[in-house]
Amino acid sequence: MTEACVEAGRTAGDRRVLIVDDSPDDVVLTEAALRRAGFCGTLDVARDGVEALDRLIDTAVNVLDYAVVLLDVNLPRLSGMEVLARARAAGVRLPIVVVSTSRQPAEIERALALGANEYVPKDVDFDAWCQAMRGLCERWLGGAPAAHTS
Repeated sequence: MTEACVEAGRTAGDRRVLIVDDSPDDVVLTEAALRRAGFCGTLDVARDGVEALDRLIDTAVNVLDYAVVLLDVNLPRLSGMEVLARARAAGVRLPIVVVSTSRQPAEIERALALGANEYVPKDVDFDAWCQAMRGLCERWLGGAPAAHTS
């Protein structure tokens, strides 16, 4: 557990986030950014669209209590947009934040029209990505705890 977690009085079991991304590097960077933002909970990973949809549908049935889902767009087996559409059609009401390298207005509009709660462009600058994840913590995870610097 990080120092920021201890200071905030949080334990690892407080929250659970599902990261859906096929890039191991992007997963590592997202995990690091969330931890730096002070997120102390559990991070689960789905590596493709089919695995993500299985987890989301199972979540709808078994109430796994993900606080938020971070969904990449470009996934193998089933695109992030298709995962989003099918999850919403199946009644999944969890907050789903689409993350993508694209900043194209049409893609952002499509994601929101399919039921994304938010669209966050991936940033190549790690400090900027950390700032984006801190904002995500504030919006979807009940506020960001004390800043953690490394």
